[in-house]
Amino acid sequence: MMDDMALAESLRRARADLLEGLLCQGIDVERAARGLDALVAAVEGRDVPAPDIERRPVGEVVLDWIEARGVAAGTRELRRIHAWVVAGLDARIRELEETAASAAGIEERLRFILPNARIMVIELDCELRIRWIYDPRGEYADEMLGINLREIEEVDFAKELSAIVERVVRTGVGERAELSPPNAEGAVEYVLATFEPTWDVAGVVSGVLIAATEITELKQAGLKLAQAVAFREQMLAVLAHDLKNPLSSILALSRLHARNESVAPNVRRALTMIDQSSQRMVELIATLLDFSAARFGRSLPVTRVRCCLDETARAVVEELREASPGRDIALRIDGDTQGTWDAARMAQTLSNLVGNALAHGAQGAPVEVLLNGDARHVTLRVRNEGTPIAASLMPVLFEPFRRGDDPENHRRGLGLGLYIVREIVTAHGGDIDVQSTVENGTCFTVRLPRSP
Repeated sequence: MMDDMALAESLRRARADLLEGLLCQGIDVERAARGLDALVAAVEGRDVPAPDIERRPVGEVVLDWIEARGVAAGTRELRRIHAWVVAGLDARIRELEETAASAAGIEERLRFILPNARIMVIELDCELRIRWIYDPRGEYADEMLGINLREIEEVDFAKELSAIVERVVRTGVGERAELSPPNAEGAVEYVLATFEPTWDVAGVVSGVLIAATEITELKQAGLKLAQAVAFREQMLAVLAHDLKNPLSSILALSRLHARNESVAPNVRRALTMIDQSSQRMVELIATLLDFSAARFGRSLPVTRVRCCLDETARAVVEELREASPGRDIALRIDGDTQGTWDAARMAQTLSNLVGNALAHGAQGAPVEVLLNGDARHVTLRVRNEGTPIAASLMPVLFEPFRRGDDPENHRRGLGLGLYIVREIVTAHGGDIDVQSTVENGTCFTVRLPRSP
């Protein structure tokens, strides 16, 4: 029989052979060496930490070594080594039991969540074969295992789905797509699918996980809403267009009678009010027609001609000065302002921006208009002092029907002025932005290329 110290000494001498055996089993040598040293200490009877998972294979290799060399280890020594091995096995069993319990809890939750969420989950390998599928409806799940996506009978859908999966496998980047899978009854269905890559232990893409949920009802509701909005806007465009002719007649008659010297002064004043109101209605109708054109996916019609923006700016500013007596509108022009634009649309842009500044700026402060030309662009700036634009309004400032908080300004327009300005600038290939602070006031900046 070999006592504890002799067995420990034999283990020390055989350390290299034992580590080589552990290495052949694919075990981390450094960690195995620490485990072997701890095993020797345990055989000697010294206090060592409780066994962990790495000591199980170490103990197995030691037992193999003892058996192969016929070492006459006593029952006590073998029991100590056996206890070492069993303790490692117990630790592994406990770890596996905890993992299994956790997995069971997750599975139970998934069994509740997936059917109620109506989510189909499909796992594919890199060859596009289905290796696992969960269908909350229970349809075709078993039949589809092992099928390659390319084998789906509906060729177009198979190509679309395969292209997405192949791209995710190739790039390792997930995607999201709205799909219309084939339906056995011929009905149109829509699903929103998320494609995420799965990875192996080496960090290589091993497949793709697809999670798809049906959105047919939401899609149909969205389509109905879009149709209703389109119909409303079409009716708006037709109404605005049909109002132009009677208004033109009212304007012509009011101006004709206003020029008649035999008309009484009070009647002439009434005709002047009719003329002004009708002109305002004509402007509103023109704005609605522009809005309808832009909302139907068309850019605003522009007729480009060679012109100077300084001439347009002077005319617009002079007109607004007459319409707003007592307000100071300062105009400054630097550099060459010639280019190829729609002069009428540019006048509309400037009129809307300056009119906006007069309406929302401080009453006692001037409105500044600056035109500046460089080699390729002409820049228009309209600045006013006063209360800055609210931060909550800035992201939607150029959207239709957006207006400030002043009720008085609500009666002056439809909230389409800045929206139309943006569409005009965009149609000319330019851009517009706004800065608004307490210190510097509010400044709209338009940059226009000289040529399309």
